[in-house]
Amino acid sequence: MAKRKKPVKRITISPAKVNRFLAHMAKTGRLHQSADAANISVQQIRTWRKDLPDFEERYVSAELAYCETIESEIERRGKDGWDEPVFQGGVEVGKKRRYSDALLLAHAKSRMSKYRDKIEAEVKHSGQVLAVPLMAQSEEDFDKIVREQSGEDTTGKGN
Repeated sequence: MAKRKKPVKRITISPAKVNRFLAHMAKTGRLHQSADAANISVQQIRTWRKDLPDFEERYVSAELAYCETIESEIERRGKDGWDEPVFQGGVEVGKKRRYSDALLLAHAKSRMSKYRDKIEAEVKHSGQVLAVPLMAQSEEDFDKIVREQSGEDTTGKGN
């Protein structure tokens, strides 16, 4: 007796709803709010992300667009500032330019390693202590730093 094949999953997508969802997602970065705006369930979006590579790619692009918008706003407030009204006797008499040092520093830390917080970790192994500055961007970078600090060959050429 032959095994029955699993039925092929059919996924119906309304392009208008998908576009509405992705546009809202790019603007707000909020999954539930964007799903509500497009009248789509969050579970449906999760299914599409898992099963449809094209949708996943567009979803990631929408998230990146939102992140870039936030990053631009952080930079603008830190570097260019904003005008805040000045009142005297309940009447607006002018504007004062305000800047956010905290946002500018956060932006600098995200872009430039010299402004990042430096962290040292002590790793005890076989009675030895190894202090490693954590400037690694990945697990592989971290492993390489540890090998260099312990005197291991990191060139891959051997001795």
